[in-house]
Amino acid sequence: MNQLTVIERENQRVMTTAVLAEEYATTTQAITNNFNRNKERYIEGKHFYCLEGDEKREFINQTQIDLGSKNASKLYLWTEKGALLHAKSLGTDRAWEVYEILVDTYFKKHDLLLDGMSTEMKAILMHDRKLQEVQQDVKLLKNTMTVDHGQAREIECIRKSRAATILGGIGSDAYNKLGSKVFRAIGHDYKEFFNINAYSNTPVAKFAEAKHYLKNWVPDNNLQLLINAANRGDVV
Repeated sequence: MNQLTVIERENQRVMTTAVLAEEYATTTQAITNNFNRNKERYIEGKHFYCLEGDEKREFINQTQIDLGSKNASKLYLWTEKGALLHAKSLGTDRAWEVYEILVDTYFKKHDLLLDGMSTEMKAILMHDRKLQEVQQDVKLLKNTMTVDHGQAREIECIRKSRAATILGGIGSDAYNKLGSKVFRAIGHDYKEFFNINAYSNTPVAKFAEAKHYLKNWVPDNNLQLLINAANRGDVV
């Protein structure tokens, strides 16, 4: 196992994709494939960090990092828990052996703050850190939770109301001729904007934003021309 340069993100020790792949005796593509196949299991901030743009450049400028990671458009940093998920996916003896070593060496930080502290102070400090971890987990959970049935129905009602407004009301010529087309257009744009495949998968954290999006949605130019023509009584 190589002597690794320690890098940290938000007070956690992390590893780049290139370093993790080298230690697990695999390729960066294998690590990427593992992630892409199991994205629903990985939580940003818990299993990995993804840096890009100015945030990536600033982090690289402050850190000794491999050249391949510098050239990537996005920089993925894997935490101890993220490294565990990759070890599970790879399932090789090498990956498990290295993971155990990483936990005991690289990911394990000697806490200088505890040196010289009384037992009571250590207990208080550890309790405070545990509380911070719980609060972080709750925040992460909220960011990954999806809307409930009632919220999904509210989103659907807003979509129908917006479509009816754009089409000139329920029963209008445009509504009768183009209703289904407009419904599909709203649904397509909404799912693409929020990167989901169903209204029920809208993140709870984005519920307010989702309602605002639907209430202000407008059709593209071609669809709007069809709506105008239908309302004039032209054949569509």
